[in-house]
Amino acid sequence: MSKRLGASVNDKASADGRRLVVDDENYYDSVDTTVAHRPNTEETGGSGEPHYQDIDGLLAEPTNTVMAFEITKRLGDVIRGVTGRGWTPVLNPCFCTLQDLRKLRYSMESVNSSTADSRILRPSLLPGLLKTLPSNAAIRKPIMIFECGVVHPDSGEAGMKGEQRIAATFLHKKENFNFDQYGLRSIRKFLDAVMSTIGVKNSKDGGGYYVKRSENPSFDHGSSGVIVGPR
Repeated sequence: MSKRLGASVNDKASADGRRLVVDDENYYDSVDTTVAHRPNTEETGGSGEPHYQDIDGLLAEPTNTVMAFEITKRLGDVIRGVTGRGWTPVLNPCFCTLQDLRKLRYSMESVNSSTADSRILRPSLLPGLLKTLPSNAAIRKPIMIFECGVVHPDSGEAGMKGEQRIAATFLHKKENFNFDQYGLRSIRKFLDAVMSTIGVKNSKDGGGYYVKRSENPSFDHGSSGVIVGPR
């Protein structure tokens, strides 16, 4: 049926009695007036039903994401910084198996799984990186790869908390893997690139960082260290 808002319409039946003939020329065909026009307070007789002009007031308050943006920007700066020094970023699945962790002599106390073939959320980036190296062994040496990703070091019954981490590994025939003044140069250069990007210098005066020798069951004796950050 054709209608005109705010005025009466003179309708009469057509000759065949099947449709209405509208005498007034100022009309429009309305399909659904509840959709085409949302009445305001005056038109509804003071019912107070909100109209389209009030939608802005019904929206949720904006969320402050400045810190999240800053962290994402800083992570992008780190990736670009180390990529420009010859390191290649890789992306591995976020799952691994218990067998992968056993090969690294990883502590299994916090891993909640029943079989060795079960796929679990990775607690470390190393399993994926070490699988990537032999898959690309035919590539010209040295191979220097790194990954930025989320790991779940605590997978206990109380739940899991994801942590953003960065890890690197390399394959080089002439590299010295002993933790001394001349050893692990590739990893030291990678660490220097990451720290310089975030504005931390290599120093032992308390305002920078340095690496001291430590033991890690995943690595050979005398070939691992720990990073000591600024105090």
